[in-house]
Amino acid sequence: MILASFLLLRGCAKSSTEELQAVKADFTQQHRDEVQAFMQAGIDKQSEVDKLYEKIGQLQAELLKTKGDLNLANRLSEELRTDLAGMNTENEELIKVWRSCAQELSILQQKR
Repeated sequence: MILASFLLLRGCAKSSTEELQAVKADFTQQHRDEVQAFMQAGIDKQSEVDKLYEKIGQLQAELLKTKGDLNLANRLSEELRTDLAGMNTENEELIKVWRSCAQELSILQQKR
């Protein structure tokens, strides 16, 4: 009877152990799948982040180029303003000379 009880307990223990091992294997597999899914999501997000950093780099390069273009445009505009101011001064001088010539011509015509 003691032997039968021992064998019965041993069978129950063995059955419980096998059941626990099966549950542990299922849990481990489930946990492994979750960890792998989490890691894959992290890899995907990192890929997106890398693409965003690349885009930021491109935009910064374009911004620097645009800044260079704006600096050139500002410098050319300043040179144009200077040239126009010089031309305006020359035109004023030419107008004075033209008026002076017109007055002299008028005086000469009156003397004839």
